[in-house]
Amino acid sequence: MRDIFPQAKTIAMIWNPAEACSEACTYKARDAAQTYGFELLEATVSSTGEVMDALKSLLNKKPDLFLTSGDNTVVLAVDAIAALLRQHKIPYFTNTPDDVHHGAFMGIGADYFEVGRAAAGMAVRVIRGQNPKDIPINDYVPEKRYINLALAREYGITIPAEILAQTKEI
Repeated sequence: MRDIFPQAKTIAMIWNPAEACSEACTYKARDAAQTYGFELLEATVSSTGEVMDALKSLLNKKPDLFLTSGDNTVVLAVDAIAALLRQHKIPYFTNTPDDVHHGAFMGIGADYFEVGRAAAGMAVRVIRGQNPKDIPINDYVPEKRYINLALAREYGITIPAEILAQTKEI
């Protein structure tokens, strides 16, 4: 976010505090916001039906950017979130790369296809007779990045070449 939007000051985020994963991602977002000099504007929800009201409330605070973190409650509204943010020309970042296909500006997250491929390789080793206890645990979560370049053009945003070079799907 900081590399593309050096002048941005605020990031808005909606999350459900009842979801442990969402809470963990929010803590990481808070730390990252502080590290990179952003103010994080937060709204909490307890159901998907509350998401759009929370988003409208956050839009009144004029955020520069918007982030969702894979929150199961919020992700059910990804299409509606993306449409409203597009009306306001606010770039929408997610940690689910495929959200770009639903209108997000950029998605950066785990490449679960590659994780599955690695897991299949381990399964093959077991099928061929290797004892699972002899297979080391591998914390393997490769990252993939998708960018909605058409949306970037619509917003008048130029994506730096080094970011495009690291992008799997444009």
